[in-house]
Amino acid sequence: MLKVMLVDDEPLALEGLRLLIPWQAEGFTVCAECANAMEALDALPSAKPDLIVTDIRMPGMDGLEMMVEAKARGFRGQFAVVSGYGDFEYAQMALRIGVAGYLLKPIEPSEASLVLDHVRQSLVHLEAGAQ
Repeated sequence: MLKVMLVDDEPLALEGLRLLIPWQAEGFTVCAECANAMEALDALPSAKPDLIVTDIRMPGMDGLEMMVEAKARGFRGQFAVVSGYGDFEYAQMALRIGVAGYLLKPIEPSEASLVLDHVRQSLVHLEAGAQ
């Protein structure tokens, strides 16, 4: 089973991410829930996620900066971005960083399922290539 880390500064949004998406049915187990980018970066070595699902706009370090820093720290998994902002500029920046999926709040489980299926296939492909 693949591991997912959830990152959002809004407690209700974080809970919604955990509860609205049937993670096990999608092939994932939640390995960590973090309230900000620094907490997520600190948890990376012990949580060892395959996927990080993060909000974009967070106080301090935003989700895009966190993705860049996670890669600099050796994270080789995938990212999916969750945002309440339909701002195309953020989507463009996320794509440049290498995000595997982009979900708008409120999250629709069927949309999340499509993104997670894509991410799961990407991770399986990466793992097969590494062997």
